[in-house]
Amino acid sequence: MEQLRADGGLRTNSFLRLRKLVANGKPVLSVQDFGDSEKVLKNRALLRENARGLLKHGVTPTEVGWGGWLGRYQASLVEAAKEIQNRERKRDLSRGR
Repeated sequence: MEQLRADGGLRTNSFLRLRKLVANGKPVLSVQDFGDSEKVLKNRALLRENARGLLKHGVTPTEVGWGGWLGRYQASLVEAAKEIQNRERKRDLSRGR
């Protein structure tokens, strides 16, 4: 995290993904900085990627009543997931499934 800050990352209002991974048998913190959190809400490709990842693991994004930025992010994920599911349904119907 210190290196990211030194490189100009982890600014106020940044959207981060923190993951605990294991490397060589030791826990490691992985930090991804996606930049300005408001821009993330408009980044359709990132939202689709995140929604696809959830759907792949059997999780359908839902709005659970959070307010503020997190609530807007949840709503954006729900919208992206619906777009993906609708596209897949249309594709399946066109193939006669």
